[in-house]
Amino acid sequence: MKNDVTGRILLVDHSRGSLMFQETILRRRETIIITALSGSEALLKARDEQPQLVIFSFDLFDMTAPEFCREIRSDSVTRGISLLLVSERETDHPDLCLAAGCNDVIYRPLQRIELDGKVQKLTSIPVRRELRTITKIEVSLEKNGRFYLGRSVNVSSTGMLIEVDRVLQRVRRTPPVNVSERCRIAEDLREIRQHRLDHARVAGRGGVVVNVNGGEHGVDE
Repeated sequence: MKNDVTGRILLVDHSRGSLMFQETILRRRETIIITALSGSEALLKARDEQPQLVIFSFDLFDMTAPEFCREIRSDSVTRGISLLLVSERETDHPDLCLAAGCNDVIYRPLQRIELDGKVQKLTSIPVRRELRTITKIEVSLEKNGRFYLGRSVNVSSTGMLIEVDRVLQRVRRTPPVNVSERCRIAEDLREIRQHRLDHARVAGRGGVVVNVNGGEHGVDE
């Protein structure tokens, strides 16, 4: 299997509506969703994409689900992929798929919690902590006097992910000004205190006036 940080799940069903519904349920997973409308197409994508899990219906248009399971298990490239059958309780025969190498069965109508639990058991694909809603909104941005065009990708409680038309320039932060040298006046003040001068004025260019013992004193910076 591909060693991606993001997992992969292959959905196989001859109905586009069923594929869209399953994809909606799995949207919170940190996963790439791949779809196929037939068993033969799914076998090719299973070899190319090497998903962690294949979720498939009993009717695969050009082959049956048990045939599909046997093909997956007989191929050295795909035999390690987990298989989850989406079955009708009354008409399908999930026992045939289990005998052919299917890992588990889930029955229609699909429930989000149940499907999420099956995926959790059969894969190591994590769930996003924050719910993300897919959005497509045109936006314009201003950064350091420059304007950028972009489009939102998704929105969560922590913010909005936006793609822009160019790379944003990194702003270099200037280090804070060092003012430690100005503390040299402390030595002059100490000398003034030692001599107990009521009034002392240290002349010089750039002198400052400070209060010492109730008097006014000038020292150099």
